[in-house]
Amino acid sequence: MRETPFRIAIAGAATLRGKELADAMGESVFAGANVALLDDDSAIGRLEAVGDEVSFVRALNADAFERQDFAFFAGPREQTAQFWRDALEAGATVIDLSNALEPDEAMTMMPWQEFPPEPRLDTQVVAVGHPVAQVLALVAQRAAALGPVEFLSATVLEPSSQQDRVGMDELHQQTVKLLSFQPLPKEIYDAQAAFNVLTATGADAKADLARTERLILSQYAGAGVLTPLLLQIAQAPVFHGYVVAAHLRMAAPHTLAAVEAALEGPHVEMAAEEWPSNLAISGQSDLLMKVRGGTADSGSGRDFRVWIAADNLRLAALTAIDAAAAMRHLRPRGEVQ
Repeated sequence: MRETPFRIAIAGAATLRGKELADAMGESVFAGANVALLDDDSAIGRLEAVGDEVSFVRALNADAFERQDFAFFAGPREQTAQFWRDALEAGATVIDLSNALEPDEAMTMMPWQEFPPEPRLDTQVVAVGHPVAQVLALVAQRAAALGPVEFLSATVLEPSSQQDRVGMDELHQQTVKLLSFQPLPKEIYDAQAAFNVLTATGADAKADLARTERLILSQYAGAGVLTPLLLQIAQAPVFHGYVVAAHLRMAAPHTLAAVEAALEGPHVEMAAEEWPSNLAISGQSDLLMKVRGGTADSGSGRDFRVWIAADNLRLAALTAIDAAAAMRHLRPRGEVQ
């Protein structure tokens, strides 16, 4: 029996998430896979990189998923909702990065957790955990290994790249038009996002902070974390990269060094001097963290401030690939000679 390369389809290949996923694919266990880039009519024929190779974007339709092993959905939620069942019926394992699927439609996977759930033989649809849900669950799990945790609270600053290119374009256009005293485009946020921090978007916005908050809380709870989470999310006037300001309260006193050692590990880099920022994390595969005591001069106690930065697109791509890698042994492969 000869092993054949995996066949992979990336729906939404021209989006920011899709491009990041295709780039990361060339550095993963799927480096030798046959990758089909799929997207809507506006992107057909565009050249995109897949690792070190270059490929054309093809039409996204129901027939495009025939004979594919994995179908990654990296585009808008509406695109995923339209085509994911076609991919499933064609026999592909579905990996959703768009946060479109409901819990009863897909198994949520957070591959970077200490004890990630194992897919079953009948698992065919996977929703990759939201980047913030994965980050906060990882912090809570590692802190709990040190000792009981009373609670974790977090203020999340969301970048416009989480809304893909349209979000970044609207933020840019608003910035330019504000400086020239022109009316603002508001299709994505239905509010002024430039030079502003939004705790809620407008009623007609395509970016829904309340939905994102519910999704994060649901996936965090589903990760089996016992630590209560108090979450608030705001739209920041930045293009790329999550920044999370967290407050961790332990049940018993611990030293700062012990908390740092507990949080450090795979996928986490502790910042030495400068505080983590969305600029510092751009293009990085690991999370960047810095821990301080509850007060400026405290070296021990129960309260700790944790500042976290994460490249949202990179994290989504890498964890999606890790989720697929955990499922690749469940798919039949090979050709009889």
